[in-house]
Amino acid sequence: MASLAAHRVHAVLSSVVDGVAVGGAEAALDHPARSAARRRVYLAGMAVVAAETVAHELPALRRTQN
Repeated sequence: MASLAAHRVHAVLSSVVDGVAVGGAEAALDHPARSAARRRVYLAGMAVVAAETVAHELPALRRTQN
């Protein structure tokens, strides 16, 4: 079972990622539809979400390998 501190860290990281995703979506809408800037904003958002997912799932993957 994860410690309370680990749970809180995960909750804070998830909240930050949610904020970045919403902020990124709003920022992307400020750019023209097929612009390179909009693509960069989307890619940055996807990278943040992917990194958070890996950070969240990595401990579970380590447990299954042992």
